[in-house]
Amino acid sequence: MRHGKRLIKTQSSVQIVAQRSFHNSRATNRLIAVAAIIVVILITATCSVFFNLQNFSTLQTLKSYGTTTEIIFSNPSTAQLTKLEESNLVQKPLYTSYRLGRLIGNPGQSGLSIDLWAVENWDTWSSPLVSNLQGHYPVEAGEVMLSTWLLERFEIEPVIGTEITFSVGWDDCDAVQEETFYLCGFYTDTSYIDTTSKQKVFLSAAVLAQHELPASIAGFSVSAGSGQRDLNQVINQLGLTEQQTVTVLSAGKMSLQDMVLALAVILFFMVDGFLIIFNINSISVTKDIQFYGLLKTIGISPKQLKRVIYYRMARILLMALPAGLLLGCVITHWIVPLLLGTLLEGFTQANLHWAVPVVSAIFSCVMVFFSFAMTARKVLAVSPMAALRYTEEGIKRKTSRSSDHATLPWMGLRNAFRHPTKAFFVIGTFFLSGVTFLLCMTVLNGLSVDEYVNFNTVHDIALYNHMSRASFSPQEEQSFTPEIIAQLQGIEGVEAFRTTKVVPIYEQYSEEVYGDWYQIKSEFEKSNGVEPTDPQIWIDNPSAAFWGLLVGVDRDVITAYNQSAETPVDIDAFEAGEFLMTTGMNGDGLHQGDMITFFVMDTDQQFQLPIGGQLPLERDGMNGGAAPWLVVSNKVIDQYRPDAIIYSIKIDSKPKYEQNILDQVMSLTERIPAISRTSKIELAQSLAEAKDSLSKLSIFLTVVLFSIGILNFINTMSANVLNRQREFAAMEAVGATKRQVCQLVVWEGFWYFVSTMILVLTFGSAADVLLFGLIQNSLEFGVFSYPVLPLVLYLLATLIPCGIIPSGIYRKVGMESIIQRLRED
Repeated sequence: MRHGKRLIKTQSSVQIVAQRSFHNSRATNRLIAVAAIIVVILITATCSVFFNLQNFSTLQTLKSYGTTTEIIFSNPSTAQLTKLEESNLVQKPLYTSYRLGRLIGNPGQSGLSIDLWAVENWDTWSSPLVSNLQGHYPVEAGEVMLSTWLLERFEIEPVIGTEITFSVGWDDCDAVQEETFYLCGFYTDTSYIDTTSKQKVFLSAAVLAQHELPASIAGFSVSAGSGQRDLNQVINQLGLTEQQTVTVLSAGKMSLQDMVLALAVILFFMVDGFLIIFNINSISVTKDIQFYGLLKTIGISPKQLKRVIYYRMARILLMALPAGLLLGCVITHWIVPLLLGTLLEGFTQANLHWAVPVVSAIFSCVMVFFSFAMTARKVLAVSPMAALRYTEEGIKRKTSRSSDHATLPWMGLRNAFRHPTKAFFVIGTFFLSGVTFLLCMTVLNGLSVDEYVNFNTVHDIALYNHMSRASFSPQEEQSFTPEIIAQLQGIEGVEAFRTTKVVPIYEQYSEEVYGDWYQIKSEFEKSNGVEPTDPQIWIDNPSAAFWGLLVGVDRDVITAYNQSAETPVDIDAFEAGEFLMTTGMNGDGLHQGDMITFFVMDTDQQFQLPIGGQLPLERDGMNGGAAPWLVVSNKVIDQYRPDAIIYSIKIDSKPKYEQNILDQVMSLTERIPAISRTSKIELAQSLAEAKDSLSKLSIFLTVVLFSIGILNFINTMSANVLNRQREFAAMEAVGATKRQVCQLVVWEGFWYFVSTMILVLTFGSAADVLLFGLIQNSLEFGVFSYPVLPLVLYLLATLIPCGIIPSGIYRKVGMESIIQRLRED
């Protein structure tokens, strides 16, 4: 009974000691809490970034397959579907998809392969993957559901009940039938990885009664509580054949590479936070160890001493963890879209999963625990008597009696690096912050809007028709009709209007004409590790293997070339169709005067023209086969193929009309999906948005690293000042004024700034040049411009706290009298 009362009394005493120890270190506790909050925010943001990245990637993968099931496999048999229905390990209902046929030759369909699908249980397995669903999935045989992308392509108003007529080829037959449907539902497809998911027309499963077709795809998920072993068991029971493909869609787990990267970033912040907190604890280590030594002498056990230390840790965690998690979750909704929105098309909103704060809390608690565990280990390693005499400044240092080094700047320099590890950590975090700021400012200054715009286009507006062989479209469509061209040319302010036409052709290969060209092509392919093509393949099947483009250009293209050409082109003869030109892209080795024989694709009509020279034609996004491109005048290209496809239109305008012309061009072409657009105004806006996101990101990273540097600086200076109170008192006792001692402390802070500045100006500038060069090579544009003024402002922002903080710490500590400070242990 007495032992129990004594135990309770001892525990109560330890609790009181722990509480008093916590309250006596309020300033230090607040500093540790601030550091912990910053690290918790960073860890939370890191976890959220990688979670959203994985979630977005997984969701896009599921959208490309059209189902949320764990497994899908092709061509399921009736027996396999029956096994799945009877299995207790499989969730019901199953996902089953039937391909009924395809759309053929509908207006606006050119270049698209659009299939008809009937899906059983679409609402269960597929509806979570679409957005803004209006109406419902088809139930009756005459109902149809499409994506808003297809509705816009077909110029159909998204109104429930709209009557739609499609030309359909059922059961993959070429026979076309006109079918009438009623729009019962439409949705927004936000798939950005595979746009084929947008190109599906969904019909009711009731149509299956009219077309006896086997299932094309089946999907299933295992029941709740089942694991990977059960999933493998179900797959093995199906008896899948070699002709059937199986795809595992339950790959929501983070890849090993992403996991390692996430852990590396989290560990970086954890180590940084650990060092900060351990450094803060070191500020009061002398006072604490002496206090703990007193406790040891009166009989407190190591276990009870740990309770005192860990009580302080627990109270700090109760302050820092909720605040850090709350702020981290709030900041996540800003920083995650900022980071991922510029990298992933379509990422607009961050999702916060419950696991993010949980994981962040675990890592943060581990970080704080190890920080205090190291402090506890340091305290317990000192014996009671040694603890009473402990001082961190007890290390003997070599001193100099020479008066040459007795100046305040020199003394401040020696004192600043009295503890090299702490000094290195402070200067290192300031240096990282400076390099981050320097690189971000260099990138922002180096990415000129004018250079970016001129790199991407030399024309104010460029329009492209993707329904042409130059865009690898199997079907061609004249998207630029005479009416549209007339309207474009009639816009007020248009100064130049240039068109490029293309006709797919194939050429007749011969050693006499193409021998040197083939030699150059083969050497280029070998240098890139590609085996050169056997010319016999081109001779045997030229229409499939040796095809290219016949490109039509306007007169001003040749006129511009003649201004700098050594041998000008006879423009009249060129426009009369007397010769053709080759291109600098793929025409080297073809000689002027040689006769080129080519055939127009689809008609096989043969033509022959001599080579009149080589033209430095820009690729302009066009694609072709193995044969070199041939260039003729737009005035004669229609002779080779009537109504040759217009691939591109380039418009130049007067500056004051640029925005008005762009608005009218958008109005004329926005409802023609086959036409894409590039304009200087839109390119400038896109770069401005990217630079705005980069500037916000650079501010965030700079502030975070700078804040960590300031915290480390406060910790180090506080430790330096607090542990040298007797030293400062002795200096004042022999005649030094408080102002001189304060100046000495300020000089110590100033040397931290000077060291950081030297590193930033040397190694930081070298890293800035190197990293910007890598970015410049990746983007293929940009001009290096050293941000002198921003760097000066940043260094001034660093200098100010390096002077104010040491002075403030000393003024607070030096309030006591000289006698009181000399008597302190």
